[in-house]
Amino acid sequence: MNFDLKKALIGTAIVLPVMGLSISNADSIESLIINGSVNFRVAPSKDSTKIDKLQKGEKVEYLGESGNWYKVKYNGQTGYIYKTYASVSSTAEETNNLVKIVNCSSLNLRSGAGTNYSIIKTLSKGTQVTVLSTSGNWSKVSVNSTTGYVYSSYLSSVSSTADDQVENNTTNEDTNVKYYRYTSTTLNFRQNASTSSSVICKLPKNTKVGVVSVSSTGWAKVKYNGSFGYVSNSYLSETQVGLTAEKDSNYDSSTTKSQKIDKIISIAKSKLGCTYVRGSEGPNTFDCTGLTYYLYKQVGITIPRGTADQKNVGSYVSKSDLQPGDLVFLDTKGNDGIIDHASIYIGNNTIIHANSVAGKVCTSDLTTNYYKNAYVSARRVLD
Repeated sequence: MNFDLKKALIGTAIVLPVMGLSISNADSIESLIINGSVNFRVAPSKDSTKIDKLQKGEKVEYLGESGNWYKVKYNGQTGYIYKTYASVSSTAEETNNLVKIVNCSSLNLRSGAGTNYSIIKTLSKGTQVTVLSTSGNWSKVSVNSTTGYVYSSYLSSVSSTADDQVENNTTNEDTNVKYYRYTSTTLNFRQNASTSSSVICKLPKNTKVGVVSVSSTGWAKVKYNGSFGYVSNSYLSETQVGLTAEKDSNYDSSTTKSQKIDKIISIAKSKLGCTYVRGSEGPNTFDCTGLTYYLYKQVGITIPRGTADQKNVGSYVSKSDLQPGDLVFLDTKGNDGIIDHASIYIGNNTIIHANSVAGKVCTSDLTTNYYKNAYVSARRVLD
């Protein structure tokens, strides 16, 4: 509906037939509920840039309409969504009691709606929760009879529908993923099959994508997170890459696990005070994963270099079972469970890490309030 016409009709009861949805008294609409996974775009066009992907059950502020598109506000940003995937929200109750799943590797369930509240437990990827209510960026949820709060962005609907087929008028080929591959390195996900094409996003190493087709020029059309784009086929692998700790030429099989751990801890302590330098992996300057990478190299074991890969190496270990030599991963920015920092456990609730805030390699106590809240997970390389 034309915006000026809408203003002229204020107070008049009208009915708008919108893709099977009737809206009475449209000028009084304050919010909409997303009823299927939909792209949030900067303009009312399938070709415009995607700001975000909104999931079923999320609530947006209604601002107006343009053809088959709603103009809405979400998380402080203004954009457009396709009308088919939104319904009028008359009360907050419409968002209640929705079953959703955790869509990140680990998510903190907190006692209140904010990162300053204590962590009740950490939910793993795929955990189902029941959304009881939403407030701002936070959802009050119930999981296994426990009630708490999580950051809403890290929840997805159990069965969301891809909107790309409607928006992009895609062919059958687009909806039929032929097989899956993993990225073997950080890889540009582009709009078209060309290095000059704009980058939609960067896919981290070991991202799983659905391959639709591969061209003779070496480009693969893939589906990722409900969107279609192109990557270089030469950087796709049948299996995940680099998630295991590999023994190198310096590995001594005659040395016991205990001796290797003692050596790692001894070297870690010798590096206390060394300067933090982003991208550095020793021997005298380090960043966080550069330090952990360096320490394991000293006993002949090569682990992945970046945080995104190190957080999956070895085997999971609970906080209560931590042993010296275990890798400890933290959320230092309060992103509610999104890992951004690596350290190594040396016993007695203490970690050694290359700390960018301190500007050096130092120790920290996991029992302090800050590190209790920042703690996300741990992995054991030496078993």
